[in-house]
Amino acid sequence: MEWIIILILCTILLFSFIILFKRRNNNRRNRNQELSNENIWEQAKKYLSNIDEIIDSLYCIKDANNYRQEGLAKFMEITKNIIDICTLLENAYPHNFLIANLPPSEYRICLRLWEISVSLQDRIARYYEADKILMESGFMGNDNPRARMNDIVPEINRSFGVRRRAQGPVDFFGYMERNREIAENANRNAQNANRDAQNANNRINIIQQENRERNEKADKELEKMKQETMKMKQETMKMEQKLAEMKKQTDKDLEKIKHETEQIRKETEQIKREREKYSKEMDQKLEDIKKQNAKEIEEMKKQTEEIKKQTNKDIEDMKKQTAKEIEDMKKQTEEMKKQTNKDIEDMKNENSRMYAQLFGNLLARAEMGEKSMRQLQGEISHLSSQMSSISSRNSLRSNSFKIFNDDQETPEDEQNLNSSFANANIDINLNVNQEEKYKNNKRKSLLDKINNANFKQEKNNSFDKKEDAPKLDKQFDGYKKEDDK
Repeated sequence: MEWIIILILCTILLFSFIILFKRRNNNRRNRNQELSNENIWEQAKKYLSNIDEIIDSLYCIKDANNYRQEGLAKFMEITKNIIDICTLLENAYPHNFLIANLPPSEYRICLRLWEISVSLQDRIARYYEADKILMESGFMGNDNPRARMNDIVPEINRSFGVRRRAQGPVDFFGYMERNREIAENANRNAQNANRDAQNANNRINIIQQENRERNEKADKELEKMKQETMKMKQETMKMEQKLAEMKKQTDKDLEKIKHETEQIRKETEQIKREREKYSKEMDQKLEDIKKQNAKEIEEMKKQTEEIKKQTNKDIEDMKKQTAKEIEDMKKQTEEMKKQTNKDIEDMKNENSRMYAQLFGNLLARAEMGEKSMRQLQGEISHLSSQMSSISSRNSLRSNSFKIFNDDQETPEDEQNLNSSFANANIDINLNVNQEEKYKNNKRKSLLDKINNANFKQEKNNSFDKKEDAPKLDKQFDGYKKEDDK
């Protein structure tokens, strides 16, 4: 009984050890699997981050000539990263698994991988050229690739039956197999693009060969230019030597010029001192001359005042003399009038012969009066010439006075003096001309009246008739009244 109990206890203990050992092995295996899976997912995250960096770097392609080649290289790198991620997942899960049972972080990695793969599949199937593939896939251009992926996810769900975690399982590895074929096609297309790029590189090599030939030619020309430059350098050295000699000579000349300049400066200082001394002497002389001129101007003013007084006195005397002569002429004219009236009275009682004799006497007397008027006019002209000479002398004196006394003599004084002489001459000439005009008009009127009377007498032939005498007396009385007026 005891052995049975011991056996049962040993069996229980053995099974306990077996169970513990298996559990320990299972825990170790699970822990190793978890560590392995964590490493796999970390690598997958790195690949995905590389893909994101590559996609972002596509925006940095600025040169249009490098766009095709760089875009193809980045596209092939993205494809390689996708294949590496698929390989990691196949090694981690050798059997089909449900993506809905994955943790959230792993689920997001798979979903991101699907988005990239489907986007590449959708674009590679339609386009061959790498620039169009990159542009239309959202990896290049104005579109934001992350926003573009958000638009692609619904297409993935509709095309491949992808559902959310709450909607059931998805065959992930079958989908990855199809994407692998797509990636291989993309690789073939990339190889074709590489072949085109190689052809382009061949053309570039040809162009580079031509550039090398041109560069060799340019090198020869450059060597020739270097030789010419060496010649010019040698000539420049010779010129520098000449310039050094010229500089020495110039220094000597400058030293000589400095010495001469110093001598000239000393002479200039001496001339300046002499000029200042001479300027002071000239200022003193000018001051003396100004004082002397002031004295002479005062004397000239006094002389001018005396000349003005004497001139005014002469003008007054001439006016008085002229007025006296005019009065004498008036008296002579009155006497002639009286004598003429007396002769006319005598003619009234005489016959026609006596009338003719009276007419002759009247003409003779008129001629005498005319001669006296001419004589008087000559004297007046003589006086006028004297006044003009006096005026010219005064003008000369005033001009000389003005030269010596520009500051004190005013133009109004000279103008008043000249105008006084001119007014005196004008008054004398006007008086003489008026008197002469009056006498000429009077003599002409008298002669016209006598001629008219003579004409009428000859026409009527009635001088001897006594009945005509009162008419003749009346006619001469009318003439006399008109003459008196």
